[in-house]
Amino acid sequence: MSNIEDFEEWAYERYARNTVIDTVRKLKALGRKANLEDRESILEFLRSLRREGTPPKRINEHLKYLNRWLSFRGEDKLMYAKAERRSYKVRSYDQEQITKLLSFPIMTVEDRRDRAMILLALNSGLRRSELCNLKVIDIHSSYLSVINGKGGKDRDVYLDDNTREEIYKYLQVRNRQQSPYVFTTKKGKITEAYMSNIAGDIRKRSGVDFSWHKCRHTYAKTLWRNEVDLETIRQMLGHANLSTTQVYSQMDSGEAMEHIRMKKPKLFKGAILTNPYTIVSGLEGN
Repeated sequence: MSNIEDFEEWAYERYARNTVIDTVRKLKALGRKANLEDRESILEFLRSLRREGTPPKRINEHLKYLNRWLSFRGEDKLMYAKAERRSYKVRSYDQEQITKLLSFPIMTVEDRRDRAMILLALNSGLRRSELCNLKVIDIHSSYLSVINGKGGKDRDVYLDDNTREEIYKYLQVRNRQQSPYVFTTKKGKITEAYMSNIAGDIRKRSGVDFSWHKCRHTYAKTLWRNEVDLETIRQMLGHANLSTTQVYSQMDSGEAMEHIRMKKPKLFKGAILTNPYTIVSGLEGN
């Protein structure tokens, strides 16, 4: 595909490195299905997807990359396919599951690393890529710095004493002591692909359906349940828009009732009747 080098140079000025790499890879694949130099060819490709019954979510995934390409070419973006709105339920870990995730014995350096990673993910909400890219110099006494997070943005995230101590215990015994990165293997910096392998090991060891992103959900829900406001949660998670964060404020019926019990609101009291049967008997014959 022509102009791909120019697109990369243009994109690196606007998007994070991982976003550019992912976009280039997807555009090369799409270029085998449509002539990306011809807008009509792109439109026909999208029409064919609709005729085949491709779900709107899948079409919109293609459009995300195609619109970046069209912006580079100075052309108008295409409208996203209208998808059916579905309620999104945030799934998080309860205390019993968290205990299972963290209760394995520390026998190896890798065990110490995995526990530190799990605890940090649960207590900071860092994304998988952010865990991989975390450097030793980014860890401070009461916070850690996320450098070049999603969207190329930096932010600071609160770090509790217990989690910091767990990380320091691991740093004292980790592989590749000279590495600037916190989490390492014997070969070097830990990768996102390797973190998927670690997640698989954690699932087998704990019996919990583990994922790094579910730890992020758990962190956000924990903050909300402790009455941390949504704007603060948004900043900790690194969301661009508050609307993205609002999903964590949703409660199931059990949580809602427990929230009301804890708040102990002053509710209205019924009128005190001298003859409790007066009103009821008055309904007869209506």
